[in-house]
Parts: sequence; structure tokens; C-alpha cells
Amino acid sequence: DCGGSRLSGANLAGTMFRGTRLVGVPIYSATNKPTGRVVFPRFDNADMGSCDLRGAVVEGVDFTSCKMAKANLAGADLRNCTGINTRR
Repeated sequence: DCGGSRLSGANLAGTMFRGTRLVGVPIYSATNKPTGRVVFPRFDNADMGSCDLRGAVVEGVDFTSCKMAKANLAGADLRNCTGINTRR
């Protein structure tokens, strides 16, 4: 489970994210009360070439600036994700 991860600018080429949960996580106040805000994973300008995302659950990620050449998205649940271009 990598919910809310910030991996902007990371070199993730060839990383295995098989079955990983990359989803939004709720934010709580200092008194442990829900704020109603959610933090989604960030991959801005990350190199995700040849990443293996088979069976991953990915929510609310904007992949517009990612390099995703040869990324394997087979069976990935891409909930509300945008900017997916596996030819970059």
C-alpha cells in the first residue's frame, strides 16, 4: 500500500508495482478528526518506463508529465487517472 505517495521526479524505470495500491488517503487533524481532504499519489515528471503496474489499483493520478514507455498496465484499475501515454 503506497497511498498518498509523493514520487515526483523519481527514476522508477523498471519498478514492480504489481498489485500495489496507489490511492488517495484521507487527511486527519491534530485531534484525529477527518478534514474531508484527500491526498492522492504524485508522479510529476517521474520516469516510469517499463514499470510493471499489473493488477495495481491507482486512483486520481495525473500521468501527463511521466515517461511511461513500455509500462505494463494490464489489469490495472486506473480510477480517475489522466494523461496516460505509454508511448513516451
